Amino acid sequence: MSKNPDCATFHRLKGLLEVEALFFEGSEKKVEIVVGSQFNLMEISKDFWDQMVAYAGAKIISEISTEDCTAYLLSESSLFVWKDHLTMITCGTTTLVKAVKFFFNRFSPESIESLIYERKNEYFPHLQSTNYFSDVKFLSPSVKGTSYRFGMPDEHHLMLFEMDRSYQPAPSDVTFELLMYNLQGDAKEILNSPGHTIEQVRDLLKLETIFPGFKVDDYLFQPRGYSLNALSGSNYYTVHVTPEEIGSYVSFETNLDINETVKHQLSHILEIFQPESFDVIWFRPDHQVPDLSVPQYVARNRYQQTLKSGYTVSYSSHFMEANDYLPATKMEGLQ
Repeated sequence: MSKNPDCATFHRLKGLLEVEALFFEGSEKKVEIVVGSQFNLMEISKDFWDQMVAYAGAKIISEISTEDCTAYLLSESSLFVWKDHLTMITCGTTTLVKAVKFFFNRFSPESIESLIYERKNEYFPHLQSTNYFSDVKFLSPSVKGTSYRFGMPDEHHLMLFEMDRSYQPAPSDVTFELLMYNLQGDAKEILNSPGHTIEQVRDLLKLETIFPGFKVDDYLFQPRGYSLNALSGSNYYTVHVTPEEIGSYVSFETNLDINETVKHQLSHILEIFQPESFDVIWFRPDHQVPDLSVPQYVARNRYQQTLKSGYTVSYSSHFMEANDYLPATKMEGLQ
């Protein structure tokens, strides 16, 4: 036993704080809001979106547009704006629900046809200023809804809130999310190497080979991190990479219906990042969820729920098969 327990405790806490100081939470919060057809969100000035993003604790870095959509690349993820709906994704310690409340100042909840709020489990939830439950409580004076949990609370899981209002999405209104954890291989090495360039990252990903014809806007953060938005008409895909040694994470999302070629595209992305585990989230109005069996990965759980908003949501967690024993992780700076 240490002769000076207070000193030992101090050093243990110091070590933990140093780990946390080097950590960036890649796991994201997301909201999708649909407004009535009498509105056109694309006619709203950029000043409004600057303010909305600021309420979440982020800022707009750049933007690209088509006739159907404007995509804003943020300091923490992305904002996509179409005429009748928006999707906003934020990571880090952002407070996305405050941005939603700001949106309500201009568009009353009565004018909103659908609202879905998502929050994934975080690596270090104690570093967040809010949690899912306080987020829903914050929204409750403005919008009433129903909450769901996909997955077990002590494992990978998704928390989802939907407004209690019936909605009929278009048959083509699908969303596919691929969330990857604990990256391995060349991708992690390149993305953590000092002085790596945005050209190296583009060459690593080669996304144009499976998603040709998209206008791309990307950004390389310092000392590490990468974000990309891509548009083609009303279609989008977005990638956010947090390659930290502790808590590495990548998210990929698109509204393309990649049902027919999903295994090819999924395999391409998984081969690049080689995650130890990944989660898949589908939103589909046709209730037809494709099989996503992937070689070398085992599906730990699968959940499915049809929402009042007309979507069938499918959530599954996949883990790399444990063929070999791995060494324990040595923890430094705890004494």
